[in-house]
Amino acid sequence: MNRFALIADIHGNIWALDAVLADIDRRGVETIFDLGDSLGGPLDPEATLDRLIGRGIPSVMGNDDRPMLHLAWIAALPRTREPAPDILLFHGTPDSDLIYLLEDVQPQGVRLRDSAGIRELLGETRHSLFACGHSHTPRTVQLDPGRLIVNPGSVGLPAYRSDEPYPHVMEAGSPHARYAVVTRSGAGWQVEHVAVPYDYDAASSMSAANGRPDWAQRLLTGRV
Repeated sequence: MNRFALIADIHGNIWALDAVLADIDRRGVETIFDLGDSLGGPLDPEATLDRLIGRGIPSVMGNDDRPMLHLAWIAALPRTREPAPDILLFHGTPDSDLIYLLEDVQPQGVRLRDSAGIRELLGETRHSLFACGHSHTPRTVQLDPGRLIVNPGSVGLPAYRSDEPYPHVMEAGSPHARYAVVTRSGAGWQVEHVAVPYDYDAASSMSAANGRPDWAQRLLTGRV
């Protein structure tokens, strides 16, 4: 497997997802993996589910997917995927969809987790490429020579507020839909982070109409 796209944290935002898929198609990338939190939110989970199934996009389960386990598609999602012997995909960490792999949240704020902490969360896995979502923050982090971690950012929700493990916010700073293209090269993994414009107003209006003005603001600005 030499070239593929990573998407994550769609949160039912069909407008953002369609823009990302169109951009992936334009680039001629044929393989796509979804890193979870696909449907939850006040937008359009039904259309999002139809698109993911219709495109045959392999997904993993995220923390916001688990409350929807009554859906057969959600219930069948694995926690991790290994599309190649040296690639491991998951939502938060290999063992938990509630923990950020790359971000360390403390009372003082959010910072990049140190390498020792990342190694501890990855456990004994020895893959050369790890891909995670959950924090909605695009990152490429080299753990060791020959071991890379990619978070493609969020397709559908560029900012949010959380109280766990301490109150914090995650903000992309713009409303773009984000994803990543990963290519295997002779020198190692090449990662391109992509930010795609789409119809922010439509998504924001749907959020407001469904009683979530906080989401409406975040979708328009990328800020909390």
